Formats: sequence, structure tokens, C-alpha cells
Amino acid sequence: MKRLNAFWLTLIATFGLLAVINLDIASKERQLAEGTVVRFALAPVDPRSLMQGDYMALAYALEAPILGALTDEERAGSMTGYLWVTLDEHAQAHFFAIERGEPKPADVLRVQFRLRDGQIKLASNAWFFEEGSAARFDNAKYGEFRLGDDGSVLLSALLDEQFNAL
Repeated sequence: MKRLNAFWLTLIATFGLLAVINLDIASKERQLAEGTVVRFALAPVDPRSLMQGDYMALAYALEAPILGALTDEERAGSMTGYLWVTLDEHAQAHFFAIERGEPKPADVLRVQFRLRDGQIKLASNAWFFEEGSAARFDNAKYGEFRLGDDGSVLLSALLDEQFNAL
């Protein structure tokens, strides 16, 4: 009898775990398809790792103004917060302010960021690609993201300086 109960508990737990994973995947797929397009200018970074294969390490020009807007106490620790950005005619994000509990101004978007070890993390810090296709991404100037209702961003493409997908 105990063996039968363990079987059913394992089966129910497995289906529950698979349901949670699939709901998260569906949520991210919906955000990639329907989220607001936000483009972050890239900042140059060393692009290789032998252990992870072909990828480009990413950093964003927005990181400097975010760090500049944080207090010394905030920069000394770790935090998760939100910043406000405005978009220009190309959907390129420009720093507006750090959210500090005041009402959100009109015409700004709310984007989540993390501060870890003195560095800002906006979203993905790497773009993985098929082996041998590194030259294709040499001209990357922008990361195109899809912004979710909760302020999370998902990287969907790298763009050249004319905003063409690479």
C-alpha cells in the first residue's frame, strides 16, 4: 500500500512540476510575441568563452547611468529594482530615473534591473549562436528586447546600427 501511495505521489508531483515549467515557457513565449519592443545600445565586451561555445558577452550603455543614479549605499550591496526609460522613434531606450516608490510618470516604461557585485544586470548578458557564425554578429550595436507587464525583458534579437536584425 505504501509503495502504491509513493507511486501516485511521485506521478502527481511530476505532472505538477511539468505544468509549472510549461506555464513559465508559455508565459515567456507570449512575452516574446506580444511584449513591447525595447532596444538597448550595446557596450563593447570581450566576446568569447571556450567552455560555453560560441557566444557574445553583452553589456549595455544604460548600465553607466543606472550606476550613476544609485546611492553609495545601494552600489555597495546587491539589489533588484526598477528603472524608468523613455523610447525614441527607433524604440531605443534612454535612462529616465530609478523608481523609488513615487508614481510612474507618463510616457516612461518600467524595466527591472539587478545589481550584483557592483555590476548592473538588465537581462541576458550573453547571446549564443551557431558555431562558426560569429562574424554575422560583429556589427551588433543594439539588443532588441520584449518587455513584459512585470518589467522583465527577454532578449529577442541583435541589431546593427540601422536596426536591422542580424
